[in-house]
Amino acid sequence: MIGQYLHRVDANAFCHQNVANLLFMTLDKKGVLNDLVLTLFNPDVLRLSQVVIHHSESVTSQGLDVLKYHQIQSLDVKNLTKVNLEELIDCFGEWTLNNIQTVSFSGATFGCLASAPNCKTPSKHTSIRGSPLPNRLHNALGKLSNLQVLNLSGTELTSAALLNICHDLRKLTTLDISGCNKIESVECLTVRKNTLRSLSLYNLKVLRTDETRKILLELKGLVHLDVSENKVSQDPVDRLIPSCSIVPELLRNPEFGPCLSSLDISGQDQTKLEDLHFFLKWHPDLKFVGLMLTSLCLDTVFLDSYDIM
Repeated sequence: MIGQYLHRVDANAFCHQNVANLLFMTLDKKGVLNDLVLTLFNPDVLRLSQVVIHHSESVTSQGLDVLKYHQIQSLDVKNLTKVNLEELIDCFGEWTLNNIQTVSFSGATFGCLASAPNCKTPSKHTSIRGSPLPNRLHNALGKLSNLQVLNLSGTELTSAALLNICHDLRKLTTLDISGCNKIESVECLTVRKNTLRSLSLYNLKVLRTDETRKILLELKGLVHLDVSENKVSQDPVDRLIPSCSIVPELLRNPEFGPCLSSLDISGQDQTKLEDLHFFLKWHPDLKFVGLMLTSLCLDTVFLDSYDIM
């Protein structure tokens, strides 16, 4: 059906950009997006601004080359087992490289880099998690000079790669590195302390180091912060190691997060009611606080008639 339609496209027809984006997303959801179907997206007829690829493992860089002729503002990719990360970025045109604002590689899987030492064949698969992608990740992302929103959650991003990303992406405002347990330090986030407005650190083991506490105190421009955790999903060995959450001490510090309107501390069961009360007093304009998997959500402070002051 799709193949027949490709031959009947009217050269004078033009679809609204939102329709083109929705069509692309729908074809991906149905798992029918491939190199042939991608030829449907002639920019003279279907002009894309958003690209979502979650269920189209058969797509290759040859098919994705059509993206060069589109002005992509948002990219969300999970499974591209026949395309490596650098090849994907090379499929972007100059406008996209200079203007794309949002990229998500959350839990993404790409084809292995054929030139990498651990990759014996171009068809071997790897994720952003494994070698060698963390070493190449910042090289590819560094080409996106005006990127503002980056989601790398669920990958094995390394501290070294994160450092390079922070240096290269000078306009980064939103960063999600939740579940990136290869990260040993987030000290490099201070490089972006003047631009970061939203930061998600869900289930990071560095949430229990004093260094991280000091770094979060420096990020005074944050509007949203996620420092939640779920011990059930953590490594069993890590759960056996005695540790102390940095959240209670942060909440008691009046200099912490002066601009915060959203804070998620779900699962931080070492936090006491007095810690939360102190934080709320210093943040009267707070719009959201996440308290799942804690007893704090039962506190009377969340009753409409309660006056925290």
